Amino acid sequence: MRGMISYFGVVLIGLSAMPMGNAAGEEPDEAKRHELRVMGESSKQDADKDDGKHSFWFIGTSNYHLRLQESESKITRELDRTFRPITLGWERPTTFKDWSDDWRIWDLWGGYGRDINEKSSWAVYAGGGAGTVHNSNLYFPLGIPIDLDVDFTRRSLLLGSSISYYPYGRPKKLGRGLKKTLEGSRLMTEMNVGYTHQTIIGDVKASLPLIGEVLRIKDESKYHLFWASPRIGVEMPLTDSDSLNILGGYLLFAEHAREFDGFLLEFFVRHRF
Repeated sequence: MRGMISYFGVVLIGLSAMPMGNAAGEEPDEAKRHELRVMGESSKQDADKDDGKHSFWFIGTSNYHLRLQESESKITRELDRTFRPITLGWERPTTFKDWSDDWRIWDLWGGYGRDINEKSSWAVYAGGGAGTVHNSNLYFPLGIPIDLDVDFTRRSLLLGSSISYYPYGRPKKLGRGLKKTLEGSRLMTEMNVGYTHQTIIGDVKASLPLIGEVLRIKDESKYHLFWASPRIGVEMPLTDSDSLNILGGYLLFAEHAREFDGFLLEFFVRHRF
């Protein structure tokens, strides 16, 4: 009897030392399934972060503050020195330099771009602008009324490309309101290069009463120019797909730098898709 008890005791001890198949075997499987679920949720979150909108179009405008020293010197030399001695009370005409100082020189452009990676993108764009500064004054040389019209016209066409870089990542829409918009805004820098075709026209007409036009002088110059422009600014999210960009920079021209070099301020809206 004692031997049987000893035998069963050995069997029980042996069984207790064996691993429990269900309990111990299920624990690593459950841990593995949990790990897979966590990895799956993480992958889904990462996929949600990338909305797949890596292309964009944009439209904007730039305000220019150019040097315009060549054209101003020409106006002084050919208009002021010619008409001041033969008119009474000569007034220097308003020029594009005056418009530039008054923030009145703008253009319009638009383009397309793609993301390179999470912090940079490239773009190409085209646009242009045109405007005329009108001047009209009545003078009385020798008591004879002369109506003098002096007009300056500028037309420009441009082609450009840019590389944009976001040192702190792209802007993110965090919520509604100005505070959330500012929190989601990001610093951006740009390097632009391009080509522009510029046409500059000066038109002077003198007219007498009853007779009409008695004098007309027209001067036209055309320029084919290449330029580069570093810029820095901020991009602010408006929606999940749209943003407002405000940048400032400087234009550097390979030729006629005294005329066309200068500061610019640009505003544009970007739409991602």
